[in-house]
Amino acid sequence: MEQINTDDLIYWIDKDFVQEKAQERIGRNLNDEEISKLTKMVEFGLWEADNTSVKTAIDEVSQ
Repeated sequence: MEQINTDDLIYWIDKDFVQEKAQERIGRNLNDEEISKLTKMVEFGLWEADNTSVKTAIDEVSQ
C-alpha cells in the first residue's frame, strides 16, 4: 500500500478521532464491522460535501 504524505493532505479523519467521538456519543469504541460501515458512509458524505466545498472555495479564492 502506498504511504500517504500528510503534507499533501488538505483534510483527513483518523480512527482515533472517530473512536474518541464514539466514546463521547455512545460511551464505547466502535468494533471493526462498525468502523467499516462508518468509513463507507463518511467517505460518501465527504465526497459529496467536499465536491461542493472545494468548488465553492476555488471560486472564492480565485476571485
